[in-house]
Amino acid sequence: MTDINLKEKLKAFILDLVISEPKFLPFNIFSQTLDIVRVFVKLDFPMKWPQLVEHIFNSLDSICAHISSINDENIEQLYRFLLLYLEILKEQSERRIPMKRAPFVKQAKIHMEKFFPLWQNITLTKWSEQSPEEFKKSDEAIFEISKLLDK
Repeated sequence: MTDINLKEKLKAFILDLVISEPKFLPFNIFSQTLDIVRVFVKLDFPMKWPQLVEHIFNSLDSICAHISSINDENIEQLYRFLLLYLEILKEQSERRIPMKRAPFVKQAKIHMEKFFPLWQNITLTKWSEQSPEEFKKSDEAIFEISKLLDK
């Protein structure tokens, strides 16, 4: 097996791991996997890892299509996706060579168009009648997601 084949298999495995259901991947392992994703993003994203670009757009499409059904059962998956996305953006912004960033930057408008409905729909208005002591676990998760979207 060549190094390229091994690298591609490893990226596919990591992507499968990152997008797996939260019940199958404890959060601490997910967080460690993000460290590995960051390395591949630094070296290969977006040109040599188009599957990650596809995953981002498919996830955004799915999230936007199901924005009204975000609930206790799927909130962690949304949170994990946003953490992954934030790590990708951080790595992209830290790159010093503009040519490597160019393809990702060109897609920024598409990303923002897809994120806007999510950002617009996850607001603090649903908590206007609750005191902070009355927050449920899902409310706390939505609050954390709001903070991620604001980044």
